[in-house]
Amino acid sequence: MMHHRGPFLAPPTENEREAQAMLTHRRMVARARRKEAVMTLWAQLTRLWRVAVPRT
Repeated sequence: MMHHRGPFLAPPTENEREAQAMLTHRRMVARARRKEAVMTLWAQLTRLWRVAVPRT
């Protein structure tokens, strides 16, 4: 759904550019957090495994 802005395409306004940047940033942050969470979980599991194995 393109809005017609006259004979030429006007560059995005500051607000639009800022919104786009914010979206991209949020996506990156979410990905980083998810990766961090996975790594933390994995480290905990590994530690548990190392602790549990010698006892059995």
